[in-house]
Amino acid sequence: MSPNRYKYQRWGLTFLTPQHNLFSSKKAYQLRFAAISSSLLIMGVVVKDMEITSTLPAAKIFKAFVLDSDELFPKVHPHAFKSIELVEGDGCAGSIKKITFAEEHIKHAKHRIDLLDKEKFIYHYTWIEGDALMNVFEKISYEIKFEAHHHGSVCKVTTKFFVIGDVKLDEEKLEAGKEKFIGLFRAIEAHVLAN
Repeated sequence: MSPNRYKYQRWGLTFLTPQHNLFSSKKAYQLRFAAISSSLLIMGVVVKDMEITSTLPAAKIFKAFVLDSDELFPKVHPHAFKSIELVEGDGCAGSIKKITFAEEHIKHAKHRIDLLDKEKFIYHYTWIEGDALMNVFEKISYEIKFEAHHHGSVCKVTTKFFVIGDVKLDEEKLEAGKEKFIGLFRAIEAHVLAN
């Protein structure tokens, strides 16, 4: 960014404006905003939202998908996960987990728990280290909330990809990541229903 411009945030969007006159009518604002399929790119952050419905009650799928994930992910999806272990903290906000993958191109990752609300079924975490960032992302944050929905529940997920520099994102890879997440969710759901 050139030194004569600075960021101005309003309504969740970041504008680049002339430094000397924020509301100058003579200078056109430069809005860094691009729609990418179902995602939004704002100044190096790609935001994607999705919802997954389940026949399970919110409390039950939250317990399986979040609270019991260290045990269930490798058990239900052994071709994707070798192990998940708590390496720092007590499992609450600020704790760090290490994920060892079974895939060839991605070996490990670490994520930090940012929020864990067992009463409201909310879980936020951030990938902060490892092959899963692919030298493309500084970090990837997930905000997950489970709510009652009709005769079951809905899992609402907001994912924020913090891009390094001006790297161009491959929408197909992002879509593939979304499909893996949904596949894992369905596998955990099926496991709970069967047991």
